[in-house]
Amino acid sequence: AVAQYLRKQRRTKRKHLPEKVLLAVGMKVMVTSNLATDLDIANGSRGEVVKIVLDPEEPPLTDEAVVELKRLPAYVLVRLDRTRMPQLPGLEEHVVPIEP
Repeated sequence: AVAQYLRKQRRTKRKHLPEKVLLAVGMKVMVTSNLATDLDIANGSRGEVVKIVLDPEEPPLTDEAVVELKRLPAYVLVRLDRTRMPQLPGLEEHVVPIEP
């Protein structure tokens, strides 16, 4: 399912951020800030979305193919092409949780 998030902040506070962000399992993504450079989770790192974990207060989803979320996801699991992060319990190798 494709998740869309509508940010409710005024455009001046969001600067160059779009009002909606499309996100889907299987989507190719790139890290755009240095989150953990010592683990190769840095600006330019590439990967693929493997799971979108919703905020616990998100209203129940419908069976629609496209869903507009009311809240940011709690986190997104991304399988990075390359990382030095040790495998986390319960996750596949190279899969890391990234908070929006």
